[in-house]
Amino acid sequence: MIKEIIYEKLKAAFIDGLDSLTKFLDKQKQDKYSFFSIDSHKNFPVLRNAELNVYPTFYVGDSAKSDYSSVFSNWRYSEKAEKPESWQDYKSYILSNEELCRYFKIGEFYPIDRKEGGRDFWEDFMFDAFVGDLIDAYIHKHSKEFNESFFLEMFNLYYNSISSKKLIVDVLIPIILVDFTVVDFHINENISLIHMPNSLQISRNIRLSSNRTSHPDVAGAATHAFLFKNISFDNADCDSIYNTLSDIEFYKNTLVEVDYLFACLRSVSKVETGYCQIVARPLGWQSNFKADLEETFVASDRKYPSHFENNAWYKAYSLVDEKKCEDIRLLYSGLRGDAGKGLANFDLSIQRLNKACLNSPDDDAIIDAAIALESLLISSDAHGEINYKLSTRVSLLHKFYPFSGFSPEGLAALCKKIYAFRSVIVHGNAKKLDSLRIVGIDGNDELTVVVAIRLLEHIIQVRVLNKQFAKAEDIDKLIFQLELPSLLTGASDK
Repeated sequence: MIKEIIYEKLKAAFIDGLDSLTKFLDKQKQDKYSFFSIDSHKNFPVLRNAELNVYPTFYVGDSAKSDYSSVFSNWRYSEKAEKPESWQDYKSYILSNEELCRYFKIGEFYPIDRKEGGRDFWEDFMFDAFVGDLIDAYIHKHSKEFNESFFLEMFNLYYNSISSKKLIVDVLIPIILVDFTVVDFHINENISLIHMPNSLQISRNIRLSSNRTSHPDVAGAATHAFLFKNISFDNADCDSIYNTLSDIEFYKNTLVEVDYLFACLRSVSKVETGYCQIVARPLGWQSNFKADLEETFVASDRKYPSHFENNAWYKAYSLVDEKKCEDIRLLYSGLRGDAGKGLANFDLSIQRLNKACLNSPDDDAIIDAAIALESLLISSDAHGEINYKLSTRVSLLHKFYPFSGFSPEGLAALCKKIYAFRSVIVHGNAKKLDSLRIVGIDGNDELTVVVAIRLLEHIIQVRVLNKQFAKAEDIDKLIFQLELPSLLTGASDK
């Protein structure tokens, strides 16, 4: 019953407001001495692709889109469109309903510590500004003519946002500086890799979180995103939506899976990438309206290499094809399974791989790579010389799953060099650093830390995709085997 009453009262306020707006604009148009012009939307994003740029870029400023809501409220106008009596009627009904007052924090539920202009200001904002924004959005999406089916569609989205005890969002993690040949790639029942439509691209680049520290061109340089479907949260009051969806703590469980996905992406495709936005996209509800923008909410977590901020969006992009996407799915499934429960002995190696990739090519990344290799190849209760065991097991795996560019002896020497490099960084010995930073591969010099990360990615794939290596010590059994059919379908160190 409440829904029907709200619908009729809001519809009356909407129709009367649309009529008042139209009459006001017609009057200004007919007055040849009038210099009136409608304000444009401020801080509005425009999507563009520079000629040297394959990634989306955004300009945020005053747009060409008229802000029709300003006609009712802008203090600079000597004349304004009249606010119809039906607006007050709608407001009075909401104020008479205890449940709605509690949700909107108005009436007797107005917080005594709120400093935003007082109770009257807040109530005017809750009602007049909302109706004005609804009219503005309707005009940009449809027209100045009332159509009940269009209005009903917008009303249902809004009503769901204030009446549902739980709200549902899709969560997207835009993938920086990587393009994909796929449009919508299924990873499992709840996760996909999708190409972001322009409407989402524009919206995510105007909804800036309060803790944003990322360069805007880095944040914008993404064509695809990992999509996590149907995540719910409690809708206690009008503040809970923003407070929840802009708080990174809400995404804690999702970000565990994000770390695994990025580790898989890096291991399979060898790309430099990362993320900085967590974007929540409402499903079946909308609490605010602005022109033709879809509603999104953004939280920030700066997880990309720092050198990306040095004009990285102008450099050649990395392209990941469908075959590599299938390998990513295979590796993620091996790590997490359909139930999404990670293999405990891979958690540390995944964390350290991602951290090393973010720090690379800095020397400190070698510490993360060495810790990750040790967690993959040495049992927690192992005794004896760790360097020797690690080198031996890497060489045994290399016999059946070759790491390109190295002989077994050369690979053992690489492991010793990685650990020597780590020791110098940890204990400090600047004189030895230069000799340890470079490793020779097929006559070419490469950074030791980069090769160590590649080796780490290779070992993760070998162990995850070959179940006979469920435990690190299982690798030792290869000593007694002359040949082993390769079960590794997704791994490649190239």
